[in-house]
Amino acid sequence: MLLHNSMCRVIIESNVGTVVTELGDGLMAHFGNMGVAASCAHKVVLNLLLHGGPIRTKASIAVGTVWKIKSRHGGYDVHGTPVHIGARMSEHARKNTLLIDEKEKKAVIEWLGHAGIVARSEEIEMRNYGPTKVCGISVKKMRA
Repeated sequence: MLLHNSMCRVIIESNVGTVVTELGDGLMAHFGNMGVAASCAHKVVLNLLLHGGPIRTKASIAVGTVWKIKSRHGGYDVHGTPVHIGARMSEHARKNTLLIDEKEKKAVIEWLGHAGIVARSEEIEMRNYGPTKVCGISVKKMRA
């Protein structure tokens, strides 16, 4: 878990992201736009696939405002729609996959395409979570 989180943190921070909180074996990060977030998420998943040994990961991307509020235990809690949707999305993601809101699919695939990444997507139904539709994008090792 420590190796996973430290590898993720280095990639997030070197790609203009800010780690908001660590949630056990996961991290929540903030980015200025969806394209940068998707590109960074792809780098995280691919880096762990290539260099993480048995470590595998998944990423979910949700859009919206997040609040970081001091808790009564002295730490911080994060609140907001993206926190809840991201957590639900993470439950449905498979290893080596980016999971994004269906509304962002076209923009994310275009952004990844500009970076030379071929994205194949599939619609995934989030059980017991209203009308939100999500799209899974597979990350694979590049052939030499």
